[in-house]
Amino acid sequence: PELPPSQTPGALLNQVTPDYSSTLRLRLERGRLLNASDSASSLKVVVINATLAARYFAGRDAIGQRLRLGRESTDLWTVVGILGDVKNFEMIDRADPEIYVPFSQRPNRRMMVAIRTTGDPETLAGTVRAAVRAIDPAEPVSRIFTMASLIRLVTGPFETTAAFVAGFGAIT
Repeated sequence: PELPPSQTPGALLNQVTPDYSSTLRLRLERGRLLNASDSASSLKVVVINATLAARYFAGRDAIGQRLRLGRESTDLWTVVGILGDVKNFEMIDRADPEIYVPFSQRPNRRMMVAIRTTGDPETLAGTVRAAVRAIDPAEPVSRIFTMASLIRLVTGPFETTAAFVAGFGAIT
């Protein structure tokens, strides 16, 4: 239903390709994942996280429910799956509501690429840049991170605080 702007539900929006969930090993709780048949010409579908399902569809089955992506939009998107929560930015806060839409149904000029490897991810930087350049030589690759470095970025302040507390504890 239409709500006043101050009460409009909010969620993080992720435009993803079909392999995103398996690459990041996200846990499917119910329904299905996005797949290659979710094309620009097919039914508009989304996968949501458990937090969004619990917050906005409490007491109802979220699978099959429809939602709009933005107040101005008239398009309705059908929920086809629920993923387990992922903490993106803060390890101690609750997970934010998230929506995953097929990139093919809602393309974006700006994107991130996630790659899973069994080897040293640092050695893939040149290969990744070359692959992007082969597709579009004018497309910039601005930053390449390993998942370990992103996790350290988020957890680093907590580790520093813990080290200080341990140090002070050892002194007293």
